[in-house]
Amino acid sequence: MVALIILIKFKEIRHKILYLALAIIITLFVFSFGYIYFKSNSSISTYEGFIQVGKIYLNWLSNIGKNFGTITSYAIKQDWGLNLSNFSIK
Repeated sequence: MVALIILIKFKEIRHKILYLALAIIITLFVFSFGYIYFKSNSSISTYEGFIQVGKIYLNWLSNIGKNFGTITSYAIKQDWGLNLSNFSIK
């Protein structure tokens, strides 16, 4: 009986975390798209302007992905072992 209650509570928490993650992702999307829109000085009232802002936004997202990959590969290549040359036990 206790296990069933814990399982139900775990599902509720899992759903709340999912909804929170989706809300954060949507909020970040809206704010980042707005940022790109205002920086590009384009108008989204026309089809061509909307396509132009969309292309700039997708290019911006692509660059973020590339930068994330570069940082990740740099971190993976680092020697994360202990440096024992300056280590002494007292």
